[in-house]
Amino acid sequence: MKEVENQMVKPNGYGIKDPHQEDVCEGIDACGDEVVSGDYILEYDGEIILVENAAKFLIEHCGAIIKVAGEE
Repeated sequence: MKEVENQMVKPNGYGIKDPHQEDVCEGIDACGDEVVSGDYILEYDGEIILVENAAKFLIEHCGAIIKVAGEE
């Protein structure tokens, strides 16, 4: 008989974060924000950038300009 793991006995078995579990800091990204375990990051030229900071990084560090398509 095949054994099936009970999700209720596994830590965070249903993908819900345990409110008592502290986030593990993995470092600081290029924009100065804390990177914690599970965050989505980009690596560029040796820098770590949180995905949500990608546009900010491009504007501040790479000289990117925000434009609207079809407008000058």
